[in-house]
Amino acid sequence: GPSEATVYATFKDLTRSTRISIGRPVLNTRVYILDKHKNFVPPGVPGEAYISGTCVGIGYIHRIALTKEKFMPDPFVPGQIMYRTGDMCLLNSQWDIEMLGRLDNQVKIHGLRIELGEIETALQSYPKISEAVVKDFGENTDKYLAAYYTSSQPVDHAALREYLGHKLPHYMIPSYFIAKERLPLLPNGKIDRNALLEPAATLLHMVPGKRVPLTKKERTMRRIWTKILGVKNIGPDDNFFALGGSSLDVIRVQAAILQYDWRIRTQDFYDLQTLRAVCNAIDQVPKNQGGEQGPEARKNVAVNRADKPLGGVKLDRVLLTGATGYLGVHILHELITAYDSSVYCLVRDNKHIESTQRLKQTLAFYFGAERSERLTKNIRLVQGDVSSRYLGIQKKEWEALGKSVSAVIHCAALTSHIGRAELFTQVNVTGTENVVAFCEQAGASLMHVSTMSVSGTRYTDDPGKNGTFSEDCYYIGQNYLDNEYVKTKFLAEGAVLDAIDRGLDARIFRVGNLTCRYEDAKFQINPH
Repeated sequence: GPSEATVYATFKDLTRSTRISIGRPVLNTRVYILDKHKNFVPPGVPGEAYISGTCVGIGYIHRIALTKEKFMPDPFVPGQIMYRTGDMCLLNSQWDIEMLGRLDNQVKIHGLRIELGEIETALQSYPKISEAVVKDFGENTDKYLAAYYTSSQPVDHAALREYLGHKLPHYMIPSYFIAKERLPLLPNGKIDRNALLEPAATLLHMVPGKRVPLTKKERTMRRIWTKILGVKNIGPDDNFFALGGSSLDVIRVQAAILQYDWRIRTQDFYDLQTLRAVCNAIDQVPKNQGGEQGPEARKNVAVNRADKPLGGVKLDRVLLTGATGYLGVHILHELITAYDSSVYCLVRDNKHIESTQRLKQTLAFYFGAERSERLTKNIRLVQGDVSSRYLGIQKKEWEALGKSVSAVIHCAALTSHIGRAELFTQVNVTGTENVVAFCEQAGASLMHVSTMSVSGTRYTDDPGKNGTFSEDCYYIGQNYLDNEYVKTKFLAEGAVLDAIDRGLDARIFRVGNLTCRYEDAKFQINPH
């Protein structure tokens, strides 16, 4: 088992948890916390709770299908029955079990997994709210969240939204807040979620009539918001997200305003949010970062200046970042099967699953359990993070790793097109700079994976102008600032080009859209 020091390090953040544990199993009872493959998860990592022991029956009376789903042989104690609870739990620093919520209360909104119980806890921490329940409505890209609550006095929804903004990511804040005299209950006293009906369209899509004068630009933008959100009488100070706008609605607005040659960054919607503030930001494109040392210094300068073919790169000992991603895991497979490479995989832990388990599950998903087992013989796992100094490992280990590898393939990146600007910068730009620093001290070749999206969609100064963007180009005046993902991948390329100027042996690969594997149409593990 892990040492006491290791356990303490693993749990140093969890010890400050405010959650109340449900203790430990009683005598003759066992509780397992397992992942979806029924493997044990490490302490501190969420999983589903299974109960086994003398207290567990053999099933439900006259409910064969449900019994098969919930009751199964205990794989750890032959001859006993194990019951699947549907509760998400973890083992905390005191070795007690903490309840995190119900698995059936997890939903996905635009590809993001959301725990409704976490939102409900945040709502109930608001001083005026007594009880709260959150439910998802809609289908596919039109899914949204609605919060129902009881309160001792009227609640200002704008103030509540601002309060939740300090506790939750923006995508977890409900689109609508609905006050109720009481929440519907089941006979057992639990909230009856099925009785919470979708709010009437007239309630959702009307705001009080406002006669505040609008500018011509604001009137045009209001028409666009009305069409996309289905909301009438929008005023200049109305909040896009409070009106039910989602991250995908932001993209719909950006597409709709192209006909007016308007430009508005995705991040501006999250920073500004109101109709007037968003309109005031139109066409106010931020200045290029870095001044004369930034992209402007490379404007219209050819970047592919090789007068002869580049030399080969040794692939016997490779450091690979982003190995749990769709492209990264296939590069990992190719390195081992085609080159018999020894591959050092830099993988970070996350709050749901530790690094070793993440990599094993990803390999098994794409290549099957038997083949993935063979692949792991060539893999050396390095637990770290590209966005941290020294790749998130100790400096001595960082230096030793540099002596062990001949090349680095840098696939790790935040590839969502929507989110917090500082997070994109931290992962995509700072992460690349950290990888470059590693390659320079190690004398290793760098293969940096970028995106064809760095070409932008138009010239900034002349949107109607036509031109060609090729592998010889870096900055030709394209609109790389419109999207945080594109912007940070563009700036990351700049960091690599600067390193090439300093003498680093590096190459940039711009990848297009990744869909499915050609040989068998195997799709990504997360289709969203």
